[in-house]
Amino acid sequence: MANFEELKAEVEGLKQVVPSVIAIIEGIAAKIDAAVAANDAGDNSQLATLSADVRAQKDALAAAAAANTSAANEPTPPAEPEPGETSGPGK
Repeated sequence: MANFEELKAEVEGLKQVVPSVIAIIEGIAAKIDAAVAANDAGDNSQLATLSADVRAQKDALAAAAAANTSAANEPTPPAEPEPGETSGPGK
């Protein structure tokens, strides 16, 4: 099982990767929007749908990252003592 420091490092790594992925997705959506605005991409209704789908996926990624990051930053509650085991100083 991974220890806390390993898990913490993974979360920190995601904090750096996720913004880059979101920027890439936003760039794709912007290119689709530009093609629609220029009216040079064929069927604009399909492109508008594609743009909305790209943005929805970006939002889902951002929400998942935020949810997992928030959960990772919360302190882990202490483990429950085993039956018959006492806790505290001096056990």
